Amino acid sequence: QQEAIWELIETEKSFIKNLNVITDVFKNCLLNIQNNQLLSEIETEQLFSNIDALEEVNCQFWEQHILPVLNDSRSSRQPLNPSLFKQGFTTQFHKLFHPYVKWCIDQKNCVDYQRTKYSENELFKTFVVWAEAQPQCKRLKLTDLLAKPMQRLTKYSLLVNAILKKTEDPHQRQDLEEMIEHIDRFVTHVNTQLRNQQEQERYESIIAKIEPYDAIEAPNEECVKILQEYNTNFDLRAPMPGINQVSRKLLMQSALKLKDAQARMEVDCFLFTDLFLICKSNKRMDKYKVLKPPMRLDRILVHDLKDKGSFLLIYLNEYHVPSTAYTFHANESAVKCWLEYIKKAQVSICLLSWSRS
Repeated sequence: QQEAIWELIETEKSFIKNLNVITDVFKNCLLNIQNNQLLSEIETEQLFSNIDALEEVNCQFWEQHILPVLNDSRSSRQPLNPSLFKQGFTTQFHKLFHPYVKWCIDQKNCVDYQRTKYSENELFKTFVVWAEAQPQCKRLKLTDLLAKPMQRLTKYSLLVNAILKKTEDPHQRQDLEEMIEHIDRFVTHVNTQLRNQQEQERYESIIAKIEPYDAIEAPNEECVKILQEYNTNFDLRAPMPGINQVSRKLLMQSALKLKDAQARMEVDCFLFTDLFLICKSNKRMDKYKVLKPPMRLDRILVHDLKDKGSFLLIYLNEYHVPSTAYTFHANESAVKCWLEYIKKAQVSICLLSWSRS
């Protein structure tokens, strides 16, 4: 047990040294260079995010929750007591380690920014190579060091669990189990925030490719300008009608064959939180033209057909009578997937609307 506790303490000490290296050898040296009017084009916040806050977090964690365990053992001449970690890993953990949420969300962009500047900017490359050659780095690259905080956060649960496996005292076991529960809960929270951020980035990249709405053909030249005023009302970044607090997300996207009374064509369909969009892709431009008016999910009916490789979509108007009907065709598994996703999305949007009414 004592060996497992020492593993937690020693690795925490080593991790704080890694944070010191990032701030002292890389960030502070870069700031000093920038004070001399060099590398001023490098955005330090984009490169290091809130690394100073993380250093403060772990130094505070050491002072308030790790060091007292060591001091207690020294003064009492008793083995290290893992129950003394409890406050740091339970009631204080979420509040104290909150800056890690921003770090984990920013980390990929920080690493991407570092790699881009490293390949584009010879002076910055020279600085990074010099910094990485310093003995404090112990041959670690900047990208390796920037990955350390997220790795450390996910390792706490493993380290405490290793102590639990070697612990027999029932009171200590209960305390350790509670610590693991709080750590895992916080890591789950961070992962949720990270996943939301990734979904938002994916959403932004998709809607940037969707061209401005222009799906209705004007009867004549005079009507074009009038119609255009209303076309601009369609904005995928605008809040969902009646559900302002929830961000719209892309739930599904794929190519389908569409058939209506006039024609049969290849289309790209997008299922969002609250609407269904039919587009035509321009692969050369990597853009999507909106082909049909957007359809609210709460007015859509879908039915499977005898041909398992197709389904019927009916769009109802305000009077609950069909205004449009299409059949969509794909392989059987894709059709099944679309039907499941549409129905699931309809239930979700219904629950969201109900919870806010």
